Amino acid sequence: MISCGVSMIYAFFMNKEKKSERMGKKLSEVITSISKQPLPTDKNHVILEICASRLEDDEEVDVPFVKYNFRE
Repeated sequence: MISCGVSMIYAFFMNKEKKSERMGKKLSEVITSISKQPLPTDKNHVILEICASRLEDDEEVDVPFVKYNFRE
């Protein structure tokens, strides 16, 4: 699962239509459409939180935050 703030961007349990619609867009577009907020004007990045589990035993694993640069 990938989230940005309180907005869930992608999740394994999403229906196929919603997931395929989001996969065809830029991540910055998905974030603004889900959160209904513009990207910050005073920053050039957002922080994404990743939740993942191992395939072998479905044990949740720690994944570091991801800094997504949407502006250079």
